[in-house]
Amino acid sequence: MPDHSYTQLVGKRLTILDRTAYQTGSEVSFDNWPIGLAVNHTNNNAYVVCHGNPWPFARDGSLTVITPQGQMIATRSLPRSARGIAINAENQTAIVTIKENSKLLVISLESLV
Repeated sequence: MPDHSYTQLVGKRLTILDRTAYQTGSEVSFDNWPIGLAVNHTNNNAYVVCHGNPWPFARDGSLTVITPQGQMIATRSLPRSARGIAINAENQTAIVTIKENSKLLVISLESLV
């Protein structure tokens, strides 16, 4: 069992919980609203999808990789309507759902770090 857990709080933050010390660990803030979260069980990195905004300032969505210690180690742009995410640790891919046009986006995890 991993030593850290991730929990998404209300707002633009992700809190990392230290399961061995039973306390709150790091907190990570985002520019956009987090809407999807998946954890790679092989390295315990979190993958957070934030959806973009059409108004007042157009912003793309994003996919951010966060270590168990709370470090953002990679971010890439996604379509504004990105919503959910799943991780396939066996073949090292992330599958992101795109609401607009009902599409799936497959991303190599190796391309993110």
